[in-house]
Amino acid sequence: MTVTQTYLDLDVLDDHIFARYQQMGVGTYRMHNPFYNSIVYTSDPSNIQAILATQFNDYELGPSRSQNMFELLGHGIFTADGDA
Repeated sequence: MTVTQTYLDLDVLDDHIFARYQQMGVGTYRMHNPFYNSIVYTSDPSNIQAILATQFNDYELGPSRSQNMFELLGHGIFTADGDA
């Protein structure tokens, strides 16, 4: 099985992310990878609340996520920056 095939299995990806949280001993971390500049993972409830509610306007999705998810979800809160 290739690395790509392994990460396509979401259960394996979840296990990998959880293992990184435990290994690093933190609730939030940034991972650099060859496809994006970096990805931030968080399980910290206060960070999730800030992103989804209290500081929602401070975070933008960016063109990559908007374009990739638009076909599946259409124009709405999960694919639009600003007013949906």
